[in-house]
Amino acid sequence: MKNIILILDDSEERLAAMQSLLNESYPEYEITLFNNAPDTIEWIKENIASVILMSLDHDLGPNRQRDGQVFDPGTGKDVVDYLETQKPVCPIIVHSSNYEGRDRMIFSLEAAGWATSYVRPHDELEWIYDTWRLEIIKLLDNIDSFNIS
Repeated sequence: MKNIILILDDSEERLAAMQSLLNESYPEYEITLFNNAPDTIEWIKENIASVILMSLDHDLGPNRQRDGQVFDPGTGKDVVDYLETQKPVCPIIVHSSNYEGRDRMIFSLEAAGWATSYVRPHDELEWIYDTWRLEIIKLLDNIDSFNIS
């Protein structure tokens, strides 16, 4: 059964705001959050059939320490590169203020047959409560019209 909303973003504040909004508005869905591309890709490999919606950021921050090693969080385009090899299963929102990265993500997703939309981040977290929320509502309310198995 499809019941997971996947979100990729490097900001803990944005992830917390998105999760809170979704938990309140759509308690029937499980929310899965990631802040880096490698973990997202590994999770998708095992769980893609259960995803009903994705929201992906492009820029995921600088390299960081993880388990005593330098860890490269990658970018949202890395996730898109993997998704290009998969059969589309859900709509994807690209939410990034990196215009070049955003355009590359959208072009690649659409060329691979994924239903894609874009939300422009603005005003700290306000965009989450207005434009992103409205896009979530539109997509989830019309999920059956995507004809994605």
